[in-house]
Amino acid sequence: LEGKTSFIIYLLSIIAQLSVLSVGYDLGASSGALLLVKDAMHLSTTWQQLVMAGPLPIAVIISIIAAKISDKFGRRKTIMASSVSYLVGSIVTGSAVNQYMLLCGRFMVGFGFGKQNVI
Repeated sequence: LEGKTSFIIYLLSIIAQLSVLSVGYDLGASSGALLLVKDAMHLSTTWQQLVMAGPLPIAVIISIIAAKISDKFGRRKTIMASSVSYLVGSIVTGSAVNQYMLLCGRFMVGFGFGKQNVI
């Protein structure tokens, strides 16, 4: 039983580390993509800052209330909602045709970040 328990603990630790890695990957990939997107969408400096920093305040706000959401609906549903908002936000960001759609997608990614990091 001890060997099985330690395996599960290691597995859960790896999964938790991957969720944090996805946040770092998103921020890193977004900064590289911004070099191309700013010219294609004619983003001003203010819009570039909003697109890059936009998910972070959303994540802070959501992380404050994510524990209550998890208590009400359960961890599994909260984690699934986090994954869905992260996935949908990434799709919206990747298929954005204007700066508002891009920012909306980034905010949705911020929802996923906030829920993911608390749970």
